[in-house]
Amino acid sequence: MLSREWASEPGAGRLGEIFDGAVLAEGRDPLSQAMHFEATAKLTGDILTKVDRMSMANSLEVRCPLLDSELAKLAGRIPNAWKTRGGKGN
Repeated sequence: MLSREWASEPGAGRLGEIFDGAVLAEGRDPLSQAMHFEATAKLTGDILTKVDRMSMANSLEVRCPLLDSELAKLAGRIPNAWKTRGGKGN
C-alpha cells in the first residue's frame, strides 16, 4: 500500500466525498491516510461493532482498545519514520 502505484492522484477529492471525514485532506502521505481511515471508518463502524456482537453472543468479556481522542491526535503527529522500519510497523 505504501508504493507509488497506490497513492492518490492529485485532485482525487472523490474519496473525500464518498468517505466523508474518513479521508484526510489532499497532499497527505498514504500511510497517514490509511491509518486515519482505519481509525475513523473501519474501527468504529465495523471492527468494534462486530467484536462487541460476537463476544456478547458467546458470553465473553472483551476489552476495547484505548480509544482516547487526545491520544489518537498525539499519535497522528508522530513522524511516519518512527512508525515504520523497512516498510513494516515497529
